[in-house]
Amino acid sequence: MASNDGSAVPTTPSDSVSVNRFGVDPHALRTGMPDFRRNPTTDRSAAAIFRESCRSNAFQEPTSKCAEGFMQANFVAIPKEYAFDFTLFCLRNPRACPVLAILEAGQRDAPSVAANCDVRTDIP
Repeated sequence: MASNDGSAVPTTPSDSVSVNRFGVDPHALRTGMPDFRRNPTTDRSAAAIFRESCRSNAFQEPTSKCAEGFMQANFVAIPKEYAFDFTLFCLRNPRACPVLAILEAGQRDAPSVAANCDVRTDIP
């Protein structure tokens, strides 16, 4: 589609923003939580230290209050065939099931949530 001046006009979300395979901008998901990842001045060193202790197997306990001031959430890995339905459930229940990131099959990092993370090793 072209505008009056002949320049291209975005016609789909993928033309104007980065979207995942569901056609959803993962940074714009309705989570019921504040947009915490946008502030570059936030000191994330405590969370990074905690992830490193998990990665090195030094931490093997419940995670409650381990990184004060940061959101704690559960990690869910489900078969691809159920992913859309589970995502829909979470989006309809944002306070109980906030969506922090949606990873593609085989993806190991979630940079919008934690820099240099690896979901294979950083979760106790």
